[in-house]
Amino acid sequence: MKWSPLPPKPRAERGKGAAYRARLQGRIPGIVYAGKVDPETVPTRRANFDKLYYTGAMLQTLVMLEVAGKKTRVIPRAVQVDPVTDRPIHVDFLRLEPGSA
Repeated sequence: MKWSPLPPKPRAERGKGAAYRARLQGRIPGIVYAGKVDPETVPTRRANFDKLYYTGAMLQTLVMLEVAGKKTRVIPRAVQVDPVTDRPIHVDFLRLEPGSA
């Protein structure tokens, strides 16, 4: 298991406007879903995310995210990229429940 270099902050806002504002602040909007808990929106810092993304093995790496003081084991499931610049613009994380393989 790899500890995350992605310290996200929980995001109260949702939608295109909130995602746009997060990108202006140097963050990549994302969502953590699955399990019995409601989905959480989390923007991650672009600089830290790029280090993991450009290794080439991001989608096979278990990551530990700390959201609102609570650690959650996740695996990145999808990364959306800008069609012109090929830079990541959104990431989906799949939450892994304790006891799951």
